[in-house]
This record gives sequence, structure tokens and C-alpha cells, in this order.
Amino acid sequence: MAKDTGRDAIPDDERDIEGEGEVDVLFRTQMAITNFLLGYWKHLLGITMVLLACVYGYSSMLETARDEQRNQQAEMARVALDVPEPDPLFRMGLGPMDDPNDEERIQALRTSALSYQKVAEGGSGTGQVMAWIEAAEIWTRAGEHDKAAAAYDEAHALQAPGILGWTAAAGVAVNKANAGDVEGAAAIFRQFADVGEGYVAERALFELGMLYEAHAKVSESQAAYQEFGEKYPTSELAPRVAEAARRVRDAG
Repeated sequence: MAKDTGRDAIPDDERDIEGEGEVDVLFRTQMAITNFLLGYWKHLLGITMVLLACVYGYSSMLETARDEQRNQQAEMARVALDVPEPDPLFRMGLGPMDDPNDEERIQALRTSALSYQKVAEGGSGTGQVMAWIEAAEIWTRAGEHDKAAAAYDEAHALQAPGILGWTAAAGVAVNKANAGDVEGAAAIFRQFADVGEGYVAERALFELGMLYEAHAKVSESQAAYQEFGEKYPTSELAPRVAEAARRVRDAG
């Protein structure tokens, strides 16, 4: 008889009959997984509970932050109701926002500024920055420039991103310039002009040029306006910058 060279020649203990080997591998894998789960289910349950707790804690933190911001916005809205409206003549360009001789109005402004500060002192995040800025603006209207400067400093110290951060920084820069610290103000504008984005960077460079122009620093002002023209030729501010550049050139 010819020697068997096909499937029947393979010993029974090595033969994979109809995929029995694959089934055996799958069975062994399933058993290994089952044994692992049975042996470590308490650990896995603990890890799962920790992960769920972390997710819940993070979600609760976000919800708490949202609630805090909503509460701060509501408090500021209530304060805004008591802020005196600007004088109608101011809207027509015929007078100041507030009559400094109207003591009742000035006292109302002081009260509103203090209310905004109270919100800021107990606040956090965006709402806190906004409250400090509002307080600074109302202190300015009341003629309390030192208190306005302090409020802007508080807002600026929070290092808010975007337009809020720029607004706080610009307030600090203006107060520095008014106090005679032109280079200190210029440094703030220069920083935002260099690292700011979009409108903030454009506005900061424009303000830098105007700052130098206002303090008769002709060459510095011309350099800032020229830089603006090269960087932002299509900006909405470009016509105003071009006009300022001509003004400085003609004056020089």
C-alpha cells in the first residue's frame, strides 16, 4: 500500500480537524479573559468608579463655573440699572458725560463704582475682569482717577485673554501716560502690537503711534504708523492711520 502523504498522515494529536485548533485557541482566550475578569473584577470596578467620579467632578466644576459667571453677570446687570445715564448734551458732543458740579450725580456714580468693585472682589474668571473694568470706567466718570487706575490695575493683573485683556491693559497704559510714564504706556501697547491677534494687535499699534504723537515723539510716531501701513494695509483702521501719518509728517 502506498504511503499516506495527505491529511491522514498527520498524527491525531497534531491534526486540526475542521478548525478544531482555531476553536481551541478561541476557547483558551475566552477562558483567560474570563479568569482575568473573575480575578480582578474588584480592581476593575474600583478603576471604573474612579473614572466616573472624575468625569462627574469635572462636569460639576464646569457647571459651578457657569453658575458663578451667570450670577456675576446678573449682579452687574442690577448695578447697571442704577448707573446715571450720560448727559444728553454729551451724546451730541456738546458737553461732558457728567457734570462735575452735580454732587448728587457724582455720588451716584461713586456708589455704582463701589458696587461693581464688590462684585469683582467676590468674583472669578471673565465676570471678575468685567466688573473691575466697569468699576474703573465709572470711577473715571466720577473724576476719581486714582481709584480708576487701581481698578484697571486689578483687571490687568488677572491677565484675561482677548479683548477683555486688551481693554484692561489699555486702561493701565492710558493712566500711565496721564501720569507722565510715556515709555511705560508704550511698552504695554508694544507688547499687544507684537503678540496680539487681529483687531487687538492693529489697535495696539495704532494707539502706540497716537501715544507718541500726543507726546511730540515724531520719529517714534512715524515709525509706528509706517509699521501699521506695512502690516495692515487693508485694515479698517488703515484710513485713520494714513491720516495720522500725514498729520505727523506735515507737522514735522
